[in-house]
Amino acid sequence: MKIAIRKNLNEERVVRQIYEVYYRMKIRQDANLEQIKTDIRAIKGVAIVSSKGGSRKDFETYEKTTYRVKFVPYGTPIKDFILNLEDSFRQLKAYGLMSYARIGAPQLMEK
Repeated sequence: MKIAIRKNLNEERVVRQIYEVYYRMKIRQDANLEQIKTDIRAIKGVAIVSSKGGSRKDFETYEKTTYRVKFVPYGTPIKDFILNLEDSFRQLKAYGLMSYARIGAPQLMEK
């Protein structure tokens, strides 16, 4: 006996909204940059973390770089997601993140 499972063609699709936000980060020169980016990617909803080309400025004891963070809030209000994201950034002090500042508001990238 064969059982055929058919999907309803009128079924609603789950639409994921992808947002993008930029952060200017001040990071110690001796920091583990890969660990910082890996920990940011580990935050629930964060998809991509990459540095903006040409944004890196080196100083004697630290560097400043602009990072692009793409995320899917998965039903969490954007304001709450950003607050949670920034709270997670504070915990990266142990890896060399000295400070951060959001550049602009999160922008919807795709529907």
